[in-house]
Amino acid sequence: MPTYFQKPENALKRASEFIEVSKPEQALEVLYDVIKSKRHRTWQKTHEPIMLKYLELCVELKKSHLAKEGLYQYKNICQLVNVKSLDTVIRFYLNLASQKTEAAREQSHQSCLDIDDLDVIQSPERIANRVLCSTLSIPIPPTRYLIDQLLESNDAEKRRRLASLLSLASVPTPPTRASLVKDLIKSNVLQHISPELKDLYNSLEVEFSPLKLSTKLTPCLKFLEQSNDLCHYVDSLQEMMVVRLIKQVAQIYQSIQFERLRELVPFVSAFELERIIAQAAKNIDLPIRLDHRSQSVSFGTDLNVCLQEDVEEGPFLQHMPGEQLRNQLQHMARALSNAITKLQADQADKATNLDTKAKIIDAYRKSEKRDRQKILTRKNVIENRKEKLEIINREKDEMELEKERTKQRILREKEETRLKREMAERERQRAQQEHENIRKKEAEKRIEQLKTTDIGIRALEGLTEEELAELDTDDILKKQVEQLEKEKRELQERLKSQDKKVDHFIRAKRLEEIPLLEEHARVMGAQKREQWEQLEKDRIEGLKKERELALKHRDRLKKMQADKDEFIGKLKDSRRDGHEFCCFLLTEQLGYWRQLW
Repeated sequence: MPTYFQKPENALKRASEFIEVSKPEQALEVLYDVIKSKRHRTWQKTHEPIMLKYLELCVELKKSHLAKEGLYQYKNICQLVNVKSLDTVIRFYLNLASQKTEAAREQSHQSCLDIDDLDVIQSPERIANRVLCSTLSIPIPPTRYLIDQLLESNDAEKRRRLASLLSLASVPTPPTRASLVKDLIKSNVLQHISPELKDLYNSLEVEFSPLKLSTKLTPCLKFLEQSNDLCHYVDSLQEMMVVRLIKQVAQIYQSIQFERLRELVPFVSAFELERIIAQAAKNIDLPIRLDHRSQSVSFGTDLNVCLQEDVEEGPFLQHMPGEQLRNQLQHMARALSNAITKLQADQADKATNLDTKAKIIDAYRKSEKRDRQKILTRKNVIENRKEKLEIINREKDEMELEKERTKQRILREKEETRLKREMAERERQRAQQEHENIRKKEAEKRIEQLKTTDIGIRALEGLTEEELAELDTDDILKKQVEQLEKEKRELQERLKSQDKKVDHFIRAKRLEEIPLLEEHARVMGAQKREQWEQLEKDRIEGLKKERELALKHRDRLKKMQADKDEFIGKLKDSRRDGHEFCCFLLTEQLGYWRQLW
């Protein structure tokens, strides 16, 4: 049985209560009863939120036929009063249906993505990602002398067995890390890898940016950890990242604090970092020393020691100090060899050789101090260049940070401006709505007051409920004034027509009321006389009481008369002495000035 409500807003409250207890079907039924009820066929402002809530429940419960029926009923209610409300309701229904459809489509698409396609398990992208990760996970090979490579029989035997297992025994040269990286480029494997892994490859093998390496590689590590196919490469790639970072830092700094180095690799612990440093120094002959007393890491060997040639592997900026010294010694050895060759020439060219020798000795003596000074200052020049490079990088980072701060500040200011504008707009709409509600309440109150009077009933006669709802206070006052003016004109017309007929009646009425008026005046005079006598009696009694109270105050204050006289006497004496002293001073001054004149 349908439920009837005295006011539509009560039905909306009841529906909200059903929704709060998870009963949307009952809420929909309540709203549907209100919409189709014949008692609420006149459009009111409450009908619009009821219809919006009704359509929202229809979309949520997927009952399109009820939504269609509700829209048809609402069209009959508001098509003659407020067509704009019908347009608003229809647009809301279409937008809500579109949003639900989009959400269902996204959910279906996501569920399709979660289903693995058995035909594309080994897609080119997955194969390329695995190949790249496995290649980059290979440790950096050490730079060995030929005699060291011959002595490493165990390692050679291990590689030979691995080559036979991988069917690489027929290959003349076993693959190395560098050759595998080149094969990746030749085979266009980089075209099929994911963007995150492409950033990983560029950061490890192409770009030289040790201070930003961890920032660039953190998203790549997150991508690998979230991938089921590539998560087992994370540990080896992290170790490879740390080794690559140490090699790049060694080309810039001569020493660095251990904590600063930890900040550059936040994804490993201090213990892991120390272990990787020790393994790098042992396995790939990286010239690095860890000083636990000063908590610093030093790069490069002593200036008088150079174990091996520094091979350019990966991103490269400059040679290590040991390699630079080795290059200088090679140049010096070649120059000395040429000098010895020229000094040990045949006897036929002895004179020429002596002349050449003298020139060489003379040139050496001339440039000896300059070359020695150049060699001594070379280290300082290198350090200065490193410091300048570090300053440039720091300034660049600060500029980028300042740009980012400026950008964030501008975005924050725009967001604050937008929020203030929206708040002002909401405040304006709220004030306008409150003003409109107050106006309507005043109008309703005024209408109710008018309905209690005969003039108001006659003024509002013939107006429908819709017309009364649209009236404001000014219109109501105008209606009332018009009704009063109309009644006044009608009264004046009636009086004019009756003036001549009622003159004798008025005269007779006046004659009859004269004795009554005289009697009334006599009675009123007696009553007023009695009232005056009573008031006069009360006044006299009040004055007597005031006099008695004043006498009591006088007797009480007489006790202080002597003290008052004494105090006044002292005050007069002091004032008199002061006056006499002032008069004396004035007399003295007048006498002085008279003598001067």
